[in-house]
Amino acid sequence: MFSAFLFGKALFMELSNGTEVITKPYRDEDVEEIIRLIHRNFREVNVKDYGQRTMAALSARHDVNWFKGVAEYAHVYVFWNKDKIVGVGSISSFWEV
Repeated sequence: MFSAFLFGKALFMELSNGTEVITKPYRDEDVEEIIRLIHRNFREVNVKDYGQRTMAALSARHDVNWFKGVAEYAHVYVFWNKDKIVGVGSISSFWEV
């Protein structure tokens, strides 16, 4: 079971395990924590498929400036559990209109 409701500019969700997640639009002040989360994902998850060397190179390219560039053209959403960022996602078109 999954439930969600919109309140202001945040989307409140309760996952089937009871975890509460709030989705909010990206704010510049969150960028450092977002980058730490992305790098952690590279080290703990993606490394299993791509290796440590590849993930180290990817981490070096995915820095604060890279993410701020993404946020300029994409709709970026940050997922919170209590006061901790637990996920991030973006939606955009990648072709010229």
